[in-house]
Amino acid sequence: MSSPSKPSKSGASTESSRTPRGPGKGRRKTRLLRWLVLSIIPLSILAVVGLLILTVVSYRVAARFEAREQESPTRIYGRTLSLEKRALLPADDIVARLKRLGYRQTKGDPASPGEFKPASTLTIYQRAFEAPGGTVAARRMRVHYTGRRIAWVEDARSGDAIEDARLEPEVLTTLYGAQQEDRTVLAIEEFPRQLIDAVLVTEDRHFYSHPGVDPIGMARATLANVRSGAIRQGGSTLTQQLAKNLFFEQERTFTRKLSEAGVALILERRYSKQRILQAYLNEIYLGQRGSVSIRGFAQAATFYFGKDVRFLDLSEEATLAGLIRAPGVYNPFLHPERALERRNQVLAAMEEEKKITPVQRRAAQALPLRLRKDQAAVSASSKGVSYLADYVRQMIDDDAVDFSRAGMKVFTTVDPILQRRAEEAITRGVAGLETSYRKLRRKEGLDKIQGAMVALDPQDGSVLAMVGGRDYATSQFNRITQAHRQPGSLFKPFVYLAGYEKSRSAGWVQDAFTPATQIQDEPLEMTVAGKLWAPANYDNEFRGPVTAQMALEQSLNVPTVRAAQMVGLKSVVDIATRAGVKSALKPYPSVALGAQEVTPLDIASAYATIANHGLRNEPYLVESIEDARGGVIFARKAQPAKRAVSAESAYLVTVGLQGAMDRGTAASSRTLGFTGTSAGKTGTTNEYRDTWFCGYTPDLLALVWVGFDDGDSTGLTGAQAALPVWVDFMLHSGAATEESFKEPSGIVWEQVDPLSGGVARWSCPESRWMAFLEGTEPTEKCELHGLFGGWWSRREHASDRSVE
Repeated sequence: MSSPSKPSKSGASTESSRTPRGPGKGRRKTRLLRWLVLSIIPLSILAVVGLLILTVVSYRVAARFEAREQESPTRIYGRTLSLEKRALLPADDIVARLKRLGYRQTKGDPASPGEFKPASTLTIYQRAFEAPGGTVAARRMRVHYTGRRIAWVEDARSGDAIEDARLEPEVLTTLYGAQQEDRTVLAIEEFPRQLIDAVLVTEDRHFYSHPGVDPIGMARATLANVRSGAIRQGGSTLTQQLAKNLFFEQERTFTRKLSEAGVALILERRYSKQRILQAYLNEIYLGQRGSVSIRGFAQAATFYFGKDVRFLDLSEEATLAGLIRAPGVYNPFLHPERALERRNQVLAAMEEEKKITPVQRRAAQALPLRLRKDQAAVSASSKGVSYLADYVRQMIDDDAVDFSRAGMKVFTTVDPILQRRAEEAITRGVAGLETSYRKLRRKEGLDKIQGAMVALDPQDGSVLAMVGGRDYATSQFNRITQAHRQPGSLFKPFVYLAGYEKSRSAGWVQDAFTPATQIQDEPLEMTVAGKLWAPANYDNEFRGPVTAQMALEQSLNVPTVRAAQMVGLKSVVDIATRAGVKSALKPYPSVALGAQEVTPLDIASAYATIANHGLRNEPYLVESIEDARGGVIFARKAQPAKRAVSAESAYLVTVGLQGAMDRGTAASSRTLGFTGTSAGKTGTTNEYRDTWFCGYTPDLLALVWVGFDDGDSTGLTGAQAALPVWVDFMLHSGAATEESFKEPSGIVWEQVDPLSGGVARWSCPESRWMAFLEGTEPTEKCELHGLFGGWWSRREHASDRSVE
């Protein structure tokens, strides 16, 4: 037997004493490694994802912040008001405009820009403003009057005459974005220091020291909110308020407050304090004007006080700063006592922080609320201006730019006073027609009778007023620029213009077409496009031979068609096109009676060529466009007028249209009260579908259309429907003048028998002075009335008055 092995000193055999490692320790290392891998990688992924999310959020916050810095509505302005010597600008009209511009009336001499004092001499402290052509500096001036006209304007300090005095352009309308908010973006340097102090002591005294959130303020507000179980206190810094306005809804929740704080931290990290403060002053909500939000202190200064924010006094600055907490509660228009109490709290806080002295606080507290008086008018929107806004949009249309939010300034040629007068005349006119004529009243749901008007300066083609319909809210169709209608008798002057021009250019003498040319007014038949056409006069009567001028004054159809044939239909179309009618016209006989469609703006432009002595200007509305930073995007280049027809031919037509006003189809204008120098023409289409009137003085042209969009008959003539609207507009616009139309050289006058066209004898029952191109005047004596024949051969139709 073998003896047992000796035990080792350790009490175990060598082999048996080596205990295997087993899985324990290795497994622990494996598990640790696995845990590290499974934990670190997800955490790393989470960190990367979190960093990406933070980067994306930061980028979006920055993008929104920077876009909003330049985001404000586009404003459309009317023309500057030129206070020219001898201009017919009654003081009442200027005062009304000053109030709409936000000027404040004072009892003493105006002390700061934006104030005026009405008296026998109107004193205005004009504000500085931007206008086409550059900046106009602020200055105090006195306007002296002679009756209703400006005598002269002088500098209130030096007494020197001011030749270029003018008032800033008035905002006609604002193109708002979907959010319907009004704001004016300014640089931080343009805000008064005391206004900034008022805002900081009221809303965020530690603005320059905190990182975007105020932990102490938030803790205090959080404790109060937890106790109440709802959000009662904000504790928000100015930066948090800005974040809320830019990115979040207005409901108060803990989640929103946390998100708001996060955005505030991002803003503070990316932007300087001054830039954040600037954005806040331009962004903060400060009230409501109807459906439009008032954003920022620049717009609030205009809305509440009618002042440029740079010229606010301490009391006004404190009032605006006090609105931040609750604009509805402290609205000075609705709650003046609350507004005063809140203003005084702000002033006290400013004194406590040593931003103002006790003397300044007491002086500011002693002042009443001096609010603008016309806040109701500011809230009112103009029906007609919306048509203008649409027309401007079409002219500057660009899919890449949201014009309603681009902060542009669009300077137009529109005269705000004339624009309002045009809107009022259309509104009164169509409503009056419905009252007077039962047949014009439509049942509920059917389109009502419409009216439209455009007014031009005939000397340069600028659009002074445009009303595309009776109510923009119910129809956005602009009947001045978009409608194509038959002008009817409104076209006839171009037939006679073509005749006079052809005589002049061809050098006719014996057979020249003149105002005294005899044209037969008797039945006429002709074949047109294989069909028999027999034009008739409006009264279905015939007068025998008549002069061209009488045919134009009385708007006789048959003589006008004969005149077109004498002159040549192609010549008629050519003259109308050269004068400004852009619509395609064909040389058919019916063109003489206005049976082919044109737009009202086209026909008004062509009439303006006649009024402007044969010189054609393209009608235009936009003078210039500036971007949000004041850079000029577009500036209209002055275009020289083009000679379309001779001044002499145009003048002969004007004389004929003066006859229409005095004794022809538009003679009712005199019984309606319009006096003074004027020329004009009525127009009525077949079955009384369209009624027109276009008339002008030496300085102003206006065209009126009245009818149904669907072409239904009105049963009325141009003299009955359109002419009264024109008269209403002209009377309320102060356009009546005794100044004569300028007579060009090469015109001679002769006393003519209006029936025969010959030089009048003493025995002629009636005679008129007629204008002629020199060399074409009649030389033969009247053959119709012999030496004694006039006593018994008076023809009754010589005194006919048309109502066409």
